[in-house]
Amino acid sequence: MPGITPQKQDDYFCTVKEVKEDYLYIRKYKPITEPKTAHHMLLFGCSDPVKKTGVWKCGEMVPVCNDRTSILYAWAHNAGYKSYELPKDIAFTVGKATRVRYIVTQVHYAKVDKFKGGKKDYSGIGYYATSIPQRYRADIYLTGPMNIYIPPNTKRTNTDVLCRMNEVTYPLHPISVRVHAHALGRDISAYRIRDGEWTKIVKRSAQKPQVFYPMEKTIDIQRGDYIAARCSYDSTKRNKVTTSGGGMNDEMCNVYIMYAVDSRSSEMTNSACFRSSPKEVTDYMNRLDRELERDYDDEREFMDTDQTAEYKRSAISRLLPLMEDQTWSNAVKKLKIGQVSSVDVDRNNYVYIFHRGKHTWGPSTFDEQNIYRDARDPISEPTILKLHPKTGKVMATFGAKMFYLPHGLTVDHDFNIWVTDVALHQVIKLDKNGKVLMKLGQKFSPGKDVHHFCKPTMVAVDEKTKNFFVSDGYCNGRVLQFSSGGNVISHIGAQGFGTHQPLGVFAVPHGLAIDPQKRLLYIADRENYRVQVMSVDEGRILKQFPLGSVAIKPYGIDFSPLHGGILYIVSYDESGKDYPNGIPGVTLDASTGEPLQTWKPKHKALYRPHDVACAKSSNDSSVYVAEISSTKAWKFMYNL
Repeated sequence: MPGITPQKQDDYFCTVKEVKEDYLYIRKYKPITEPKTAHHMLLFGCSDPVKKTGVWKCGEMVPVCNDRTSILYAWAHNAGYKSYELPKDIAFTVGKATRVRYIVTQVHYAKVDKFKGGKKDYSGIGYYATSIPQRYRADIYLTGPMNIYIPPNTKRTNTDVLCRMNEVTYPLHPISVRVHAHALGRDISAYRIRDGEWTKIVKRSAQKPQVFYPMEKTIDIQRGDYIAARCSYDSTKRNKVTTSGGGMNDEMCNVYIMYAVDSRSSEMTNSACFRSSPKEVTDYMNRLDRELERDYDDEREFMDTDQTAEYKRSAISRLLPLMEDQTWSNAVKKLKIGQVSSVDVDRNNYVYIFHRGKHTWGPSTFDEQNIYRDARDPISEPTILKLHPKTGKVMATFGAKMFYLPHGLTVDHDFNIWVTDVALHQVIKLDKNGKVLMKLGQKFSPGKDVHHFCKPTMVAVDEKTKNFFVSDGYCNGRVLQFSSGGNVISHIGAQGFGTHQPLGVFAVPHGLAIDPQKRLLYIADRENYRVQVMSVDEGRILKQFPLGSVAIKPYGIDFSPLHGGILYIVSYDESGKDYPNGIPGVTLDASTGEPLQTWKPKHKALYRPHDVACAKSSNDSSVYVAEISSTKAWKFMYNL
């Protein structure tokens, strides 16, 4: 505010600022006001504001834009004065070349006694912006009930709203959420509804600081989802009816969902939804209130994001970049190992790598019948190393004089180690100490029946049934399912090369990963540039994710349950044409196959990554890559 004198409680004033730059990217906000002066302050974005200069009274809930209004930030009287910073690579985009060419500041005044002598007020919201484009665009979606009617002397009155998200083009990723009500407001909750399943977005007391709190759990919002919200009020100390309005003695019910979205996505034409809720939704929310505990978020004081571990936990988002952990990667580079063919992580987050010692795979390694030419001596040194996830220190070693040409490694839920050896044409199961528990396939004998493999590539174990899958990759182009005892249950596939092959045809199925909750097996169909998705229980291919848009052959693949389910993929571009500086790793949405991000080491490229694995526990979201071109394994972490 450029120095104004409000006259009475509940005065609303607005002022406007034109953005002179073509593009600005707002990364941080800072409230500026004296205690007990402002009831709330809002920043709006407009293409055509009601006024383009000066200050005006903007009433109680009166529009400030002649066109669509965007909310850039919201602050309320009990929210404190510390700044709010968005996660890395996310920003609100404004400027002359955008739809938001003007920024309107609205202040709702609470106490005006101090202004009786003509004292001026300069309240507002400072914003910190950069001219550097950001990877993801931030927006705010606002929802609340159409009308509020609260009878007097009533312990609990609920108002509900239901909105369908029909304008979503790219998935929205909530990063923080804020609730708002006045004196009667108690708990406010919001849920995403998808295919009948309710997922909590927020449940918080309206009497706690009304700041943007980071999401407790990472979710997304997709086209066709519903957002349901409820506000509850307590009017036991009020003797009159209370209705909706902008005054301090009126009531409101707002849920502000701040989200990030791919910068390529179009903006939604409606960034707010105010309507009533169908009776069946209200009935369901009544049951939720009765059956669930009152799980408000932590009632903590809001702190700057660079000082709070809470924000760092919640900021682990599919949208944040993966950065190399150079300390870990450098520690592994010092190990005396050969080509690293595979990597996996156990449920305690320890890392296992499978390497080839002095053995390599070249043009003359196999004869025309796929028989290994040099079966005299196995690799003398231990080929399986268990590494500490923080330091890269070797904790245990296995597999000396057992393998000839290591390929895939998987650690199951019970810490058993499953490996494939393409020279042996075998799948071998070891216990956690390296003792052999099972061997499948005939040693040095390739074949096509259910008792033989031909250069098998990877194993995936279903932790629910203990059944396991084997990708019999290079020669047979098939995937076999075995019982926990090693008996064949089913097999699917046929060899076929080309990007237009039908489902169930493979050209080197090279990597496997399981989503244990949705019961899906992801198959890296390497030479067909796609991922095929199979039902674990039905044994049939359901769909595919073509990867032509990112021009990669999926060598390694792993599934993470974080962020609603994502896939990490690494590849190798033999021609070097598409990625002359080295091909990056790619993160996909596990539901849609949509590419979400790429990543690679800080100073070097991934030239021949062969496998990828991620930690599965909630307290570690690290990603590891095995690179077969050299004796390397890489660790990546979300940059918080």
